[in-house]
Amino acid sequence: MEQDGFYDRNHRYSYLVACENARRIAEDPEILKSARRHLDRFSRDDPHQKHGYALWSALLDEGSGTVVARLTERSERGDYARQTAPSFGGLPGPVRTRLLRQARVPLPGDLEPVPAR
Repeated sequence: MEQDGFYDRNHRYSYLVACENARRIAEDPEILKSARRHLDRFSRDDPHQKHGYALWSALLDEGSGTVVARLTERSERGDYARQTAPSFGGLPGPVRTRLLRQARVPLPGDLEPVPAR
């Protein structure tokens, strides 16, 4: 695990995407309606997703404050919620680009790039 608590840049990027979704949900709780439709359509009848479905069904029932808190929780419980989260409608390309740049901050122990010859 890295110094900032993430396993790698992908783990950090996943968290940044979740934080952006949480920000959007806090501004517009109606986003949860599309998340519920997505959850029901793609997860309800899939036995492999029964635990994730149960989690997200309960979180969505509790409302935007609970969803925002779980998406931004820095714990194994938060990781599981982020890994099983329904779609919140996607993020625009420029937002994803900004988040990717944020996730690429060099980590301790990263190799220095080899200069081109």
